[in-house]
Amino acid sequence: MAGGSAGKSGKKPTRPGPPGLTAVARYLAETRTPLTAAALTLPLLCIYGLGTLLLPSARNGADLLTSSLAMGFSALGWAGWRPWAGFYGALIVINLGIVVWLSRRARISLNMLPPLLLECACYAVLTGTASDWLTDQVLDAARMHLALVPLANSTAVGSLTGLVISAGAGLHEELLFRLVGIGAIARVWLGASWRDNAGRVVALALLSSLIFAGVHHLAEPFTWGAMVFRTVAGLVFAALYLARGFAVAAWTHALYDVWILVILAR
Repeated sequence: MAGGSAGKSGKKPTRPGPPGLTAVARYLAETRTPLTAAALTLPLLCIYGLGTLLLPSARNGADLLTSSLAMGFSALGWAGWRPWAGFYGALIVINLGIVVWLSRRARISLNMLPPLLLECACYAVLTGTASDWLTDQVLDAARMHLALVPLANSTAVGSLTGLVISAGAGLHEELLFRLVGIGAIARVWLGASWRDNAGRVVALALLSSLIFAGVHHLAEPFTWGAMVFRTVAGLVFAALYLARGFAVAAWTHALYDVWILVILAR
């Protein structure tokens, strides 16, 4: 039943934020919600889904989901663009449905996207810098005992292909290794208050980061440099997921890959 003044004016009542919250605090709180995660990662899904139709070379199989899909489609005898269009078309529809369903109880402002992208761009640069430094420290300490190969440079790709690959990697890998590999497993294992069990969550973050690093070597030769670097990067993404939510982790990962594959590769 509509309230008196709202019913007379025809205006939809706004949902005030919690009392006492500043604009920054409200932004930090709202960007962690499931509605924000679903809405603000939808562009990544659209970029990758549509991009792989226009640029089949972007299906590089570097992330576990893409390579698994490629093998599955091949085993079923499905070739060409149609299985990819069907799969990602269904995901986009499902994502939109989730956004519509969640928006019945909460609201999201698209004005959050620009500051979120700026925040994630800063994290992306810091992720690369911190991972490089920590990798060097670990490898320098171990070189006396192990024959280590330095971290190989990323293969250059075209700018558009790099953007599509980055969107897919950021979305798929954060979905698999952070949202499922940490959040979902921790909730099942430790219950609704899983965030209170810091020791086990850290152990789960480390395990998911090691698996995240290891699966990349299913498609490329193993080197200690790459393994250590990606493990450290995985821990950074895990920390972002735990502290800032799925949308921030996914966009940071995607923008980091843009920095590596598009900007630095020029």
